Amino acid sequence: MRRPGISIAIACTLGAGGALASALPLARSVTAAQAGRGATGAGQEPTAAESAPAPDAVQTVQEREYFSTADYDSNGWISFREAEQALLLDRDEFGRYDTDSDGRVSQAEFGARYRAAIERVGAFQPPVPPAEAVAAPARGTDQLRNAYDTDLNGALDLAELTRLLDDYDVPEIDPALALSQLDADSSQRLELNEIGFLTTLLDTLRSSPVHLFGAEATTLEGLFGTPISRPAGLGEVPMPPRIAGPVPPFTRLDLDRDGGITVEDLTALEFPMTLPVRPATVVASLDLDGDGALSSAELDAALGGKRPER
Repeated sequence: MRRPGISIAIACTLGAGGALASALPLARSVTAAQAGRGATGAGQEPTAAESAPAPDAVQTVQEREYFSTADYDSNGWISFREAEQALLLDRDEFGRYDTDSDGRVSQAEFGARYRAAIERVGAFQPPVPPAEAVAAPARGTDQLRNAYDTDLNGALDLAELTRLLDDYDVPEIDPALALSQLDADSSQRLELNEIGFLTTLLDTLRSSPVHLFGAEATTLEGLFGTPISRPAGLGEVPMPPRIAGPVPPFTRLDLDRDGGITVEDLTALEFPMTLPVRPATVVASLDLDGDGALSSAELDAALGGKRPER
């Protein structure tokens, strides 16, 4: 005869054994998970290796930081002057960064060179942080010539003009283009009177951002020939639009850019003054073909040039 107590004990033991058997797989999985994490237990922070960002993410952050460091004035692009100081680039190396040849290195262009260097050698030389900013000083015509005329011939050649424009940080203006436009006597250098136009150009850039004139222009006339309105304050007399220059006389007088100097152009330009000679008289006396407007050739003839063929 079995004792009730023994039966109950056996039943309890069997029940406990069944529960233990069903719990073993779960225990094994928990133990395996803990082993995979090392000594990290529940509720503990993951290790540094587990939380570290992927290498690509680190490189992306570093790429942006390097670009920001080299972009000294934080205007969203790297000029040659900045690249020369921050990235130690010469003109040829700068050209390899500046793939669209617009005179500046965008973040996309910088990123392409950065990633190419990482893939090729595994590293990119950190840019040099900006030193205390020292802007090129305002100079008069004589001072500009004396500062950049390194061969002391009294004029600025292309190399000297290039260094001048680099120092004044005007990448929008191509040195060769500036020389061809300002070199009135085709001597391949700028003499003192021609440097005077350059002085005006630099003064204009200091007072007006170049993008107002259209940075995509391919000539100095296109870059600086756009009329700029001069709004009048309360009680002030409105003034005619300002043209930064240096541009030819015809560009200054053809105010609406329709290809001819009209009575309306001259009237707007003389306001608020009243000149002894009426604009209509000027146009009528110089308008050789009688179309009511002065062409560039007609103005040139009036100024002593060759008369246009009729």
